[in-house]
Amino acid sequence: MRTKKNELAESVRKADSLTSHLELAKNSLEEYKKLSGSLEGQLNSQSNSNKALTEELSERLANKDDIIRSIQLKCDGLEKQATAAKEELKKGQAEFETKVSSLQEELSRMRRELQTG
Repeated sequence: MRTKKNELAESVRKADSLTSHLELAKNSLEEYKKLSGSLEGQLNSQSNSNKALTEELSERLANKDDIIRSIQLKCDGLEKQATAAKEELKKGQAEFETKVSSLQEELSRMRRELQTG
């Protein structure tokens, strides 16, 4: 009978020990769940921040490309204006040289007339 009592007492101790271990495991599981939830929230927050940053950078790149195109168009326009101004200058220079030549011829003619006359 004593043996049965001892066995029963040993079984109760084991049951109590297992119950304690089970309780500790449950508590640890709850802590891990809380930690996991917190980490998941932080990960989601970081993911959202990364997504927003990526979108902002994409928008900036698109704006940069628009600015570059705008500047290129302005440069093209300025180059056309410079070419037109050079052509106009050449034309004006040619007209000036023609006028100078004409006046020199007129002056030479008048000098000849004065000398012969």
